[in-house]
Amino acid sequence: MYRGKIDEILCIQAKAVANDLKTVYCASTEEDAQTALLEFDESWSKKYQHITQSWTNNWNQLATFFKYPKSVQTLIYTTNPIESLNSSIKRRTA
Repeated sequence: MYRGKIDEILCIQAKAVANDLKTVYCASTEEDAQTALLEFDESWSKKYQHITQSWTNNWNQLATFFKYPKSVQTLIYTTNPIESLNSSIKRRTA
């Protein structure tokens, strides 16, 4: 019972962390992404400082993403071509 509850808490926290990071890479502009990263840092730096450090240390490479049009950004979200194709099909048939 205890282990199940711990796993549940970790799963819930993982979803929250992923959602907060999503606001960074789904931002409309680089400036909005930087603001979202600062907000992520304020919320999660005590537990997950390594995530913020990684994103901050690699920001110049990550920021290149925002120079592409939104249509191209959605193709870059994943490196898995099948996942990208499925996402594209869902979007067009929904």
